[in-house]
Amino acid sequence: MIAVGSDISQKTIDVQILDENETYIKIQNNEIGFNKLLKKLSDNPCNYHFCMEATGNYYENFADFLVENGFQVTVANPLKISKFAETEFQKTKTDKQDCKLIAQYCQEKLLKKHGTYKKPTEQQYQVKRLLSYINQLKQQKTALMNRQKNCKDEFIEIELKKQLVELKAHIKTTESKLSELTKSEEKDRLKTIPAISETTARVLVHFLTMFDFKTANKFTAFAGLSPQQRKSGTSVNKKEKLSRYGNRILKTALYMPAVVAYRMGVFKKMTDRLEKKGKSGKVVIVAIMRKLAVLAFNLYTKGQVYDIRKFG
Repeated sequence: MIAVGSDISQKTIDVQILDENETYIKIQNNEIGFNKLLKKLSDNPCNYHFCMEATGNYYENFADFLVENGFQVTVANPLKISKFAETEFQKTKTDKQDCKLIAQYCQEKLLKKHGTYKKPTEQQYQVKRLLSYINQLKQQKTALMNRQKNCKDEFIEIELKKQLVELKAHIKTTESKLSELTKSEEKDRLKTIPAISETTARVLVHFLTMFDFKTANKFTAFAGLSPQQRKSGTSVNKKEKLSRYGNRILKTALYMPAVVAYRMGVFKKMTDRLEKKGKSGKVVIVAIMRKLAVLAFNLYTKGQVYDIRKFG
């Protein structure tokens, strides 16, 4: 299997092939460039494994093209590539060097154990973009509300109110469209979990459907809810902290349900146990977020509804 690294920007793609000649090629990020690369790779597509970073949506058309033509593709978290660069003591920062680094990462890390990319359906792409758009709108709403709260000018305050009304209307319209696209039995089953709302169930079903998670641990790691430990001997004993990796939309969607579940006294045995150990409120909330993610995975994969006797 030959590893291929791709450094993708809006207009161009730098490609490093780790074959005998360490072939490098720069192509346009469009169908003309994709076909140019296809002609360059005369061997069986099964002999190549492409790796690229999840950079916005610039990679999507290229990744989909490769999958449609029989190539194996992995879309990696940019933070993982960055950490790999540190282990390689890489100092140079150019597009050509970056695509070579990604190819090396693919060769050393991914070919052994990592899952391959599957082209999402058009509906999955649409849901993904709507979720991202709603997230942006809600961030803008929060920013406007904060500005309005601290505003000392009457005219500006009136203008901010107008913007808020308009923004809320956009959020409502977008959520309505999203609701049309995400009607499913899976979503209804996840809504049986305490504190899981329609909005959160939509997000959970989207990611569980779009990616093939083999275990609950894989799903929680994807959400960035796996704690990192740094202990070694007697000199290193740092507090656990959340991984920087993880999908922000999924992690954000689980936060408020976890807060609500904590206030409702859901999972009381678990929260009491953590509090007796002296864990802070923040740590308890994260533990509930992880619990909710695990429950969602289990109910989704087993086709069950929440039962407090089994999962409480």
